[in-house]
Amino acid sequence: MNIMNQLTKKHMQKNKKRTIMTILGVIVSVAMITAVATATNTFKIYFQQLQMQRSGNWHIKYDDVSYDKKEILEKDSNTKNVFYLQDNLYGRFIKNKTNNEIKPYLSVQAFTKEAMEEMHLELKAGRLPEREGEIALSSYLKLEDGTTFKTGDTITLEVGHRYRDTYDENLVLDQGT
Repeated sequence: MNIMNQLTKKHMQKNKKRTIMTILGVIVSVAMITAVATATNTFKIYFQQLQMQRSGNWHIKYDDVSYDKKEILEKDSNTKNVFYLQDNLYGRFIKNKTNNEIKPYLSVQAFTKEAMEEMHLELKAGRLPEREGEIALSSYLKLEDGTTFKTGDTITLEVGHRYRDTYDENLVLDQGT
């Protein structure tokens, strides 16, 4: 091994420019690999944070679990936090200022206080519902016919599920249909 070290040292002294360029190449390569790894990790963390802001801080979603069964999930040792929300309900406008025949439904969701916190939902105006029959509307809500709502407006909705032409539990419609 000693002869290899001596031979390497001799060639490095003879070819100083090549030796310097090789050392610089190794430094630049290590710097680039480190930069790419750091950028990849930074983007991963950024997109995780962005997704949590958009759709909430959760890892798994169970559909069609009734609220009284929530404690089964809470007792699971692998579960850190459980929150409950109900979606896939719709309210049909009745006796209000809109006559939208194309899309007469409003998507209705119910959140527990924990769900509001975990889903990063913030109240911009007014207050949260305190009694039966009250709702909080999204600030983005604007109907196709131009109807908008403000804090304190009264609307009447018939809340339930949407189905195709006839009632069939297997044909419940969602936001995509």
